[in-house]
Amino acid sequence: MAPGTIVYAHVDKDLSAELATVIAEMEIDKKQEGAVNLIYDAQKRFPRAVADGILRRVREGRTLPYRAPELMAGSGFAFEDDALLNIALEPCRFDDRANAAASVLGPHLVGRMIDRMFEAKKLVRDPDGKYDKAAGDRYYVIQGRIGQVQITSLLAAIAARSAQADSQELADLADLISRHPDGENDHGQPFDAAALTTIAGFVEDWANRLLSSREATRVHLASIATLASHAPDARLLPLLRRLLDEDLRRWRAFKDQARADQYRGGTATDEARMSWTLQYQWAFNAIRGPETRELMREYLSDEEFGQPAALVLAEQWRAVNEPSDNKHWRIGVDFSRVKEKRAVRAASPAATSAEAEAIFSAIESLIADEATEETKKHAVALGIVAAQLPHGERDAIINKLLSLATRRPRAALLQNLILSGEIIDIEMVRQGLAEMFEAAKQQSWILSEGYELKEWLRLLFPTKSFLQSSIGF
Repeated sequence: MAPGTIVYAHVDKDLSAELATVIAEMEIDKKQEGAVNLIYDAQKRFPRAVADGILRRVREGRTLPYRAPELMAGSGFAFEDDALLNIALEPCRFDDRANAAASVLGPHLVGRMIDRMFEAKKLVRDPDGKYDKAAGDRYYVIQGRIGQVQITSLLAAIAARSAQADSQELADLADLISRHPDGENDHGQPFDAAALTTIAGFVEDWANRLLSSREATRVHLASIATLASHAPDARLLPLLRRLLDEDLRRWRAFKDQARADQYRGGTATDEARMSWTLQYQWAFNAIRGPETRELMREYLSDEEFGQPAALVLAEQWRAVNEPSDNKHWRIGVDFSRVKEKRAVRAASPAATSAEAEAIFSAIESLIADEATEETKKHAVALGIVAAQLPHGERDAIINKLLSLATRRPRAALLQNLILSGEIIDIEMVRQGLAEMFEAAKQQSWILSEGYELKEWLRLLFPTKSFLQSSIGF
């Protein structure tokens, strides 16, 4: 029977076996258009037959259709077949046949792939610390190939190795899960409820083990926070708080030591310059709800995590209150809703949000008398976040922040005020540009780099009608 007849036939007879044979044996030329269209149409009605046919092509070494591993996604196949493992371990980084083979491996063989990855990683650097490119390439190939396996097989393989894993291996296992496609784009399948429960269990177990280990580093702790962002659960908040507090405690100690050493290099200097706050921000932001917002308020005054905490509050407010268009990526700052925001603010200038209230409350305590320069910088950073939220009438404190801010933070604060519907004085933009050009006389890179100039000019071109001035520019 012709392949098109099988795919498009409206008959009661089960033609899955015939279709699998057709897909396994059909000729696929270099252009592939006809074959690929047929296979994709077939997958809508016969996903298992399509996967079966492609698997036969994998075993026989025949040409595969584009995106073959994705066509096999969700097939339910899980084979403990050494021949497939050998194909999956092919050293070429971009190999659809190897990827397709990996996508149908069972837990035992996925575990062997993980073991091979651990072995390769040990060879990436020799005892003197010299990088071995061949070993590095091998490590990354295997790591990438594991990203093609089914999440059920991966989690089962990891569970079998969890109890014996040391701190570094736990971080590596967490990274394998975090890297796994989870349906956020065109690749992979969303984690189901069982997978999310298993991952949350790993977070709890591994976090407790790392917190009690003398060998665990800050990067190990951060890997668990990243993992938690892929299985958000409010029950993990106390544990995430412990991880964050431990990271901040160590970070402050490294900063103190680095200052004492005058940043002459070494572990303290390296750690002092390394921030892992973004990983914790991801984790907290993924756990949407009042418990997270309450926790973030407690960190607003913290110089290391206050701004990330404010960003979590702002993002969670936007998720509830602002329309989202996930289908379109915008480049640069989106001023498209400024007119709407101005109208809303004009109708109700005192309207505010609980998140902005919390952030401005923290700011007020930070800029009290005798505030240090670092504290002032922190207050400005919080103000930049709060300014874009509905924040009522706060002219006095906003003017205070503008007076404390250096040029680039001041531009960011003005931009977010515009985005919230505020009308700013064009003289502030004129003054900022003048300061920038003056500084560029001594620091020519300011203009050659161009980033700061764009930040100030951005306040003019898309928003000219939102600037108030009696003086032309």
